[in-house]
Amino acid sequence: MAINPDQKIYEISFLINPLTTEDKVGEDVAVLREIIEKNGGFIMGEEPAKMQKLSYPIKFKSGSKSSDFDSAYFCWMKFYVTPSSIENIKKAIDLNDKIIRHMITDVTKDKTPQSAHASSKRSTQTVKEEKEDIKPEQIDEKLEEMLNK
Repeated sequence: MAINPDQKIYEISFLINPLTTEDKVGEDVAVLREIIEKNGGFIMGEEPAKMQKLSYPIKFKSGSKSSDFDSAYFCWMKFYVTPSSIENIKKAIDLNDKIIRHMITDVTKDKTPQSAHASSKRSTQTVKEEKEDIKPEQIDEKLEEMLNK
């Protein structure tokens, strides 16, 4: 598939319902892949879904049923798509009751902000310290002075 110059690179991170059996998780990931491809997207890469403990419980409502989950299958995909297709992708994912949470981010290289720390210029000037010639007698004198106080 040829990449359209209007397409941008996006990444979607999502959590799949932990009640899904391990053998069915691949099918849920395939559904998301299909949603992206139906909207003109091209999948560049993805990480297989892995069960993970969540930092905090997520309340998820599906129909009239509400559940609290403290773990879920985590997965991500990186893909090309036109910006105009993103809204359709989001709507289709929102209708999928297997996805308990998702986030789509634009990761196009020219959009990546440079950190303030990286952009600040550092001084390349070296500071030279002037050395004083100190004689051993002066050191002895100073030591005696300090010890006798």
